[in-house]
Amino acid sequence: MGIISAVKGLFNKKQNFLEADPYWDQSTIPVNTYKNKSPFLAKVVSVKRIVGPTATGETCHIIMNHEGKMPYWEGQSYGVIPPGTNPKNGKPNSVRLYSIASSRYGDDMTGTTTSLCVRRATYWCPELKADDPAKKGICSNFLCDSTPGTELALTGPSGKVMLMPEEKKDTDLIMVATGTGIAPYRSFLRRLFVEKTPFAADYKGIAWLFLGVANSDALLYDECVVVEPSPAKVPAGRLSPVPAAPVTPPAVPSPPKSPPRELLEDQPPRPPGDDTTNELDFDD
Repeated sequence: MGIISAVKGLFNKKQNFLEADPYWDQSTIPVNTYKNKSPFLAKVVSVKRIVGPTATGETCHIIMNHEGKMPYWEGQSYGVIPPGTNPKNGKPNSVRLYSIASSRYGDDMTGTTTSLCVRRATYWCPELKADDPAKKGICSNFLCDSTPGTELALTGPSGKVMLMPEEKKDTDLIMVATGTGIAPYRSFLRRLFVEKTPFAADYKGIAWLFLGVANSDALLYDECVVVEPSPAKVPAGRLSPVPAAPVTPPAVPSPPKSPPRELLEDQPPRPPGDDTTNELDFDD
């Protein structure tokens, strides 16, 4: 059997071996299977740049192999502990959270891989008029620079607030994101319209995706933002992407007053119960 035939076979096969019973029951969802002191060691399968040459920044789609030992649900996050130590305190780098961009079955439909959507975090120095490498994001650059076989220390999966309400099969989904914020919604749309899951068979609602990007080269995951759904992939009227006019970036970027999502992702999470403002540390 050729590679193309094998891939087609995976997508045509009914996906149900990672479902709860019933499939919408959230009582058995995996949470914090692996923690900071004992992370799971996964290996990178592939790293691919997914934006064009005129995009504002670099965004990569990263697939990793968790061997089926770190299952998750759509809407959850993985924690990544970058190697090295924090120069400020000499302690090991802290965990960074990234929303998972693949369904629980993974992009290869085997249930053994996970995908992350990561934008390389950089800091534009107005004095240097260039990116300052001393202030780049530790974890995002580690992930974007990784190669097949690179070992990743993972924690999680974590989070329950972004799970789809699968018990209510006629629920309309309104998804709003900019840039890498599309990650969890990609996992939703794959589960709903790409894979042959029980929820896909039962879903009767309409999914709306509002995605903001700087320009057309910065558009992520074209398969999620189809202008006219193909009956062979997405039933007409079931997915309604809403295109928006691109925003022209300023000629000379300046440091953001409010940190963008990709920089916030590169910061260690606050301890439980800490509701103070999360100040962005460009050195981290």
